[in-house]
Amino acid sequence: MTRRAALLGLALAFAAAAYFGVYLAYRAFKLNVLEPRRLQAAPIQWTGESDARCTALLVGDSRIAHWPVEAKPGWRIGRLGFSGEAAVNIEPAVRDQIAATGADVVVIQAGANDATAAVFQPESLREETIARAARAVIAIGEDAGRAGASQVIVLTLVPPIELEMWKRALMGSKQEELMARLGNAIASEARAKGMKVLDANLLFRDAEGKLKRDYRSDGLHWSTAGYRALSAALWSAIQ
Repeated sequence: MTRRAALLGLALAFAAAAYFGVYLAYRAFKLNVLEPRRLQAAPIQWTGESDARCTALLVGDSRIAHWPVEAKPGWRIGRLGFSGEAAVNIEPAVRDQIAATGADVVVIQAGANDATAAVFQPESLREETIARAARAVIAIGEDAGRAGASQVIVLTLVPPIELEMWKRALMGSKQEELMARLGNAIASEARAKGMKVLDANLLFRDAEGKLKRDYRSDGLHWSTAGYRALSAALWSAIQ
C-alpha cells in the first residue's frame, strides 16, 4: 500500500509538473502576440475581375486569411489576413495597403488573438488590452474611411466552442468571457463611428442561442458551412 501511494504521488507530481510546463509555454506563446512588432506586409489575395467596378477588401486575422469568399459579378475581392496575430499589430501593418487599394468596402475581423492572450495577463492589465484591441480594430476602419471606402463593415467576435481539453484546462471559461467582452466593445465603438456591424456571434447561434457546432472546423475557426453563412450575411450587408 505504501509503495502504491508513493507511485501514485510520483505520478501526480509528474502530471502537475507537465501541466505547469505546458501552461508556462502556452502563456509565453500567447503573450508574445501582444508585443509591439512590425509585421511583414502580406500580399493581398485577390479574386474576381481586375477591372471590376467595385472592390472589397477583407482585413484581419486567420478567419480572414482562410475565408473563401467568391466575388460576385462586377466585384473584385481581396483578403489581407494575418494568422495568429493581434489586432494591435495588424492595424499598423495594413495602413499602407488599405490606402493603396482604395477599396469601396472594407470588412474587418480581428481581436480574437488579443482576447486570448489577455487570459494569461494579470487582471489589472486585461482591461487595457481589451480597450487597445478595440481601438485597433476601429482604427483599421478609420484608415479605410480616409482611403475612400464608402462602407466599413466590422464583424463581432465569436467565442470558442468545444475547445480541446488541454486548452480548456489551461484557460477555463476566461477566453470565452474576454472574447465576448471585446466583441461587445468593438461593436459599440464601430456603431458610434458610423461603421456597420455584422454580428457574427449572433449569426453562429441557433434558435436556442447555442453556438452551432457545424459552423466550426475546430474550437475557434470556421468551417465551410460557417463561411458560407458569413458570405451570405456579408453580401446582404453590403450596400
